[in-house]
Amino acid sequence: MDLTLDKFIDASTLAAAPVLPPPSAAVRTVLLTGATGFLGRYLALDWLERMDLVDGKVIAPGGRSRTTMPGHAWTRRSTAETPSC
Repeated sequence: MDLTLDKFIDASTLAAAPVLPPPSAAVRTVLLTGATGFLGRYLALDWLERMDLVDGKVIAPGGRSRTTMPGHAWTRRSTAETPSC
């Protein structure tokens, strides 16, 4: 099975896409999600450095990883203690 845009975006939106205006040349705002992992921290630092040069901003919604959410540690602990045989 091939991953194609029509699997995720409706036909009318795809048909309108060629006539939409292109994005501006200068990126000034970045929405960064999932930056709590190993690679994410490097991406976050890279975007912060880039946005500093153009007086832009990096938006990281939530600011909490799953591991700091109530109940997550208990779930992780109980899963680790359950034998998988």
